[in-house]
Amino acid sequence: MNEEIKRLLEEIKGDKELVEEYVAMKREKARKRLRELLEIDKDVQEAKDLLKDAFVVIFHDNEVLLKASESWRNLKESGELIDDRDILIASVAITKGIPLMTS
Repeated sequence: MNEEIKRLLEEIKGDKELVEEYVAMKREKARKRLRELLEIDKDVQEAKDLLKDAFVVIFHDNEVLLKASESWRNLKESGELIDDRDILIASVAITKGIPLMTS
């Protein structure tokens, strides 16, 4: 993670409203830029690069899958089973130490 992102995260840590506002603003900016690229028939590679720069893809490695399996079992035993996708998202956040916000 680059230093600018670390600094920003420290500044906004704990301020859920600010984080939600920032995320909404970035999503809208990315959505507008993608629309512009597609409307003017620009190179699709530029749109792909924009998405690649805007998002980080974290693959499900063995650590994530093990945590997801443990979580699934615990939720099943307690009668609180949730969607598998949510379990995977939470497992990525837990194993990678990434804050996870929900609404």
